[in-house]
Amino acid sequence: MESGYPRLTLTADYMARFEAPDSTYMVLARVDSSSRRVEVQIHDDTGGERALVVANEVVYVESGRRFQATGRVVATTQDGRHVESEHLSWSEASGRVSTPGYATITTPTQTMSGWGLDADEALTDMRLSRVSGSVLPGEQQP
Repeated sequence: MESGYPRLTLTADYMARFEAPDSTYMVLARVDSSSRRVEVQIHDDTGGERALVVANEVVYVESGRRFQATGRVVATTQDGRHVESEHLSWSEASGRVSTPGYATITTPTQTMSGWGLDADEALTDMRLSRVSGSVLPGEQQP
């Protein structure tokens, strides 16, 4: 909760919480290949949905307020921007998402692929390395 509104909503068929002296973390996963994938709805400061992340597994590290999604990860914002990768990290504290490997980002006007994504959670401020992509002619670059 943040300012009386939910910050995120988690949906998964399997959940386990682990406590160790130096960390506490939660694992959310699908039960098998026929079960639904894990969903993380990220809400804005009024409780509205800002983004939806779907993955095969999500690990939440409480101390760092950090999520690590793996397995065919797709993150979609309310305005239709989305990123696809095999691994995506989201820091709740900073509001940033990142991928250590390859990612594809699709916006209403362009598609880009590259390595090492660093972006805000709205996917409007993004950085990639070794980029390839396409842009619709006559459209302004973000």
